[in-house]
Amino acid sequence: MTWKISLIITLIVIVNSTQRVTSDGHAEIDSVVENENSVIVCNPSLLDDDDEEGFGHHDYDALCIHPSTFGVATVQFNLDQVDTDKRFLVWLQTDICLGCKLLPIAYLSGETKKERTVALIDTSLATSIKVTTSTATYPSINNTYCELRHHFGLIGEYNLTVPATIHNTTTECTLVTLKKPAYENTAVLANYGVFVAWIILAITWYYCIKRHCLGNKSAQCTINGHVSHDQTSLMPVNEIRESSTSLRLKSVDTFRGFALFNIAQGVAGDGHYWFISHSRYYGITVADFIFPWFVFVMGTSIHLAFNNLLSKGRSYRSIFKKLVVRSITLFVLGICFQPHNDIRTLRIPGVLQRFGISYFVVASSYLVSRRLLARRKERTSKWYMMFRDVTDYLELPLAVCLITIHLLLTFLLPVPGCPLGYQGPGGPLLGENGELTNCTGGAAGYIDRMFFTEAHIIPRPKCAKIYRTTVSVDPEGILGTLTCIALCIFGLQAGKILHLFSSAKGRIIRLLIWGMALITCSAVLSKCHLADGWIPINKTLWSVSYIALTGGLAFVVQALLHFIIDVTHFWNGSPIIYMGMNSILLYLGVGVLKDYLPFTWHPFYDNHSESVIMSTWSAFLWLFIAYVLYRKKIFLRL
Repeated sequence: MTWKISLIITLIVIVNSTQRVTSDGHAEIDSVVENENSVIVCNPSLLDDDDEEGFGHHDYDALCIHPSTFGVATVQFNLDQVDTDKRFLVWLQTDICLGCKLLPIAYLSGETKKERTVALIDTSLATSIKVTTSTATYPSINNTYCELRHHFGLIGEYNLTVPATIHNTTTECTLVTLKKPAYENTAVLANYGVFVAWIILAITWYYCIKRHCLGNKSAQCTINGHVSHDQTSLMPVNEIRESSTSLRLKSVDTFRGFALFNIAQGVAGDGHYWFISHSRYYGITVADFIFPWFVFVMGTSIHLAFNNLLSKGRSYRSIFKKLVVRSITLFVLGICFQPHNDIRTLRIPGVLQRFGISYFVVASSYLVSRRLLARRKERTSKWYMMFRDVTDYLELPLAVCLITIHLLLTFLLPVPGCPLGYQGPGGPLLGENGELTNCTGGAAGYIDRMFFTEAHIIPRPKCAKIYRTTVSVDPEGILGTLTCIALCIFGLQAGKILHLFSSAKGRIIRLLIWGMALITCSAVLSKCHLADGWIPINKTLWSVSYIALTGGLAFVVQALLHFIIDVTHFWNGSPIIYMGMNSILLYLGVGVLKDYLPFTWHPFYDNHSESVIMSTWSAFLWLFIAYVLYRKKIFLRL
């Protein structure tokens, strides 16, 4: 059955890939262009011929961050004293673009039509506006009429007045609110509020029934004539041994299922909320935790699964063959699993490819450690038993070596035309004279472009729309794979802790110590700042501070789930656990069917609320599918 399912999924992926003959980067038209007057306009393919002085097409905000149906406010520019001979230049930039220069958006004059004096402003973060003389090359005190920094509200309407003369000191533009803005996060708060309410009701219902059963001193609770039994079949296959007992860790599959549930939500639509979508470059959002946590759980499962196989008498050679086949299968699926089939520009790095490489390195090193451990003389001293999860294995020294290599290449590899150790997004908006234009990603981007060439990496990184970058850096590139392997080793360490120590209190304390140590390390390296730390938190580069933060929180979450699921049995992981038990099949399904009914639909209103509803519907639909697959005993195991 397993090989049949694998064949079907592979065929679906290949068919889906051949149906889309262009890549994501080619499908999206360049968002900005410079016209003959050096005025940047948005999405030129949608502009009318006479719109070159305007703020861009109404379907996009002024900086082309996203469609105008998401998170914009309307700002109308008025002149204090209309002079038909005087022309003004409006400059704009959002705080999303850290350290960026302001962009010239449009000209204003007394002859400007009313509809062209209106700009749609992004409301995610604060926006800086300056109005200068029409001949200004960049805003300064000598050419600026007024300036303003303001966080505009959703669908709010504002009137900004430009004074007629330039003052010797900085003058703030007069801003009047014409229409009170709405609260932007209503849809996402309502969505998660329903989740919380559902959880509270489920807990209340369950424990009321449980108390009723205990009150009747009944070992089993009968509901509608049916006897409910302990759902031991929900427990994953991964077994660990404690003395003479066997513990099945539902918490591991639940953690994996939680990550997959969020992937299903994100693929179907993130509501265009900046804190749910992937970060543009610096910082971290909700979506940026999911992939690292998947890697972390994969490391945890390596220890639990391999320990189970070895305890059943499987040879090291057979286990190694199995891990090699699985690694190659993941890598090949990753190559095929993309909406692009032109071999000349096929993207080589990717999520599944990184899974395959990380799994191979960590699983192989763990297998070597176990073989060496089997040949050693058994020790039983108190100090050895307390730290045997660290001293008996090779993986932690391997993680230190990989992180060291990552740091040395990041800070010491010379990148032509770029500052040594640069880690920023590059692009023409940073630096004094555009000297950082070709420095996107620093050493990581340079290595990817040299090794894969730009034809075989992601054509348009996430930061391109904000920073106007002209070269690419792949978020699953070579340097980031080194830290990804280290993160997988952190997950393996969690698996050792869960298996080797018999005390529940000891397991939880160790998990929390590891978690807090890594979180502290991330805070120190990043200086708790978005871009000014020694090593900023960066998902695109998979920086050391990024894996430390995501890995540290993964330890904490694993400790929490272990306590409420495996130790106290407060929750059995249902229904999230169903997704974790069939993660590969569901991951492929989510990726292949994301653009098809009934999982998503062409939006009617294309706004925050509809996007959140669509993503929630898709996630729960996949959760139902996972339950059906569980009941039918259909699992895809590589």
